[in-house]
Amino acid sequence: GNNDVSLSGLTGGVTTSYAGGNGGRGAMFDVFAKGEMPGFGGIVVTSIDFHTDSTSDDIGVRVYTCQGSFMNHAYDSKAWKLVADTKVTGRGAFKKTGIVESVFDQVYIPAEQVQAFYVSLDRPNLLYSDVPETVVVRKVWSQSEDVEVTVGAGLGYSMEFTGLQEPRLWNGSIRYSVADIVTTAPTPRFTRGPTPPPFSAVVVTSNPTGRTPTASPTSRPTKAVIVTPTVPSQITWPVVYRSLATTFAGGNGSFGNLFNLIAPSGKGGITVTNLDLHTDHPGKDLQVEVWTRNGPFEEGTQSVQCCGWTLLVRTTVVGVARHEPTSIPSNEFPPVNVQPGETRGFLVTFDTDDMRYTNYEENEDLQYAANDDLVQITVGAGVSEYPFRGRIVPNRMWNGRVFYRSPIG
Repeated sequence: GNNDVSLSGLTGGVTTSYAGGNGGRGAMFDVFAKGEMPGFGGIVVTSIDFHTDSTSDDIGVRVYTCQGSFMNHAYDSKAWKLVADTKVTGRGAFKKTGIVESVFDQVYIPAEQVQAFYVSLDRPNLLYSDVPETVVVRKVWSQSEDVEVTVGAGLGYSMEFTGLQEPRLWNGSIRYSVADIVTTAPTPRFTRGPTPPPFSAVVVTSNPTGRTPTASPTSRPTKAVIVTPTVPSQITWPVVYRSLATTFAGGNGSFGNLFNLIAPSGKGGITVTNLDLHTDHPGKDLQVEVWTRNGPFEEGTQSVQCCGWTLLVRTTVVGVARHEPTSIPSNEFPPVNVQPGETRGFLVTFDTDDMRYTNYEENEDLQYAANDDLVQITVGAGVSEYPFRGRIVPNRMWNGRVFYRSPIG
């Protein structure tokens, strides 16, 4: 809503872990401000502590944030705001390394809202942890009375916003103040001290310095310490944000792919919010188009000019690398609903033959290229021309990732 908020004078913190065991240059995770208490207006993140095995006195650290889950914007640097860009002295393994609050732009998270954070170092010395295989991305890992912190992703590459490895548990602590909704008859949750002047719920961002991270090796053990949640918790948010990948194995390719997304009956349906693609041309500007139709693609294989196809996206992307996702800017992808029990066809194509996909043999008896309890991705077909006028090659598995959200309950 549009309620004003003020800082309550109550401060808090929540810590995930300092077990380490894995690491890289960065980590992404979500923070959810709870909303159960009357008068609770959310939280204001005042700074964070993180985990590094370095004791250098000039570690460059940046903290970015964006509204919603990191999974919707992981590769889209334009979606994020820089809220800290500073140098710190590392305290070494198993200890908190803090960012002073004076260089951290406060981040207001309203009640019942999700905010993503990305902590990025200028060297591959950020520590995070592997989690048990049964733990999924965005599962609540630690919580306080006011806030939940989820399992997220590690980022191992020298370039920011690339090389996600998930699930990984960011090691660190969130420092925050509690915000109260300002009403004519306040309903405090606790007996509090005096209330400071009203807090303006605006995130002010600083300008990036343009410092380029130094390139250095990022290899680390991937299976060392596995930590277990101390407070098991189910996500009870009104909407779940997820992604589902087929493969980035490649092996073949042409102009594009056709495939279906199926939302099973009896669930809440999904809203597709973005797609990642696969090309083997790093740094190349590629024109990508995404088309969709209500019903399976098999009923629309004559041409995109018939059969109910609608153009969703036509934009330029920059190829990342073989076996790595190439992302469509999230602000250019209009959300697409797939209702419970519905099948929706998709055509993803470049105007050049730079799309990578994977051959699938019918005798492999694979029902879906990928599936979870909320969506199924079919194997589909390759497209061997642009624009698409009916030339397809069956049994070609689209390489990519579907980002989506779904109502819970």
